[in-house]
Amino acid sequence: LAARNYSNRAKARAEAGRWDRALPDLTAAIKHDSRPAMYFRQRGAAYFNLGQWEAAVADFTAAIERNPKDSSLYELRGKALQALGKQAEAEADFEKADSP
Repeated sequence: LAARNYSNRAKARAEAGRWDRALPDLTAAIKHDSRPAMYFRQRGAAYFNLGQWEAAVADFTAAIERNPKDSSLYELRGKALQALGKQAEAEADFEKADSP
């Protein structure tokens, strides 16, 4: 329950554009329960929106490990890789995102 509460507060902060304030809550959610891919996806999005590409890639990768069938995670990681100038890796993720 604590993890969900942190996640919900982080979501509200993210929706208000306060990605910097969402990060500590998402980290706390992950510390309480590191199983859900959603927490890593949300924190990856926070890092992405703060321009912290390497951290975003790491969290999107963690989310993919937990939910490899979610094609949107490959799209998100691809965008972060693209921001890092890793075009070949980004393209591989974009292809995974587009495959059924």
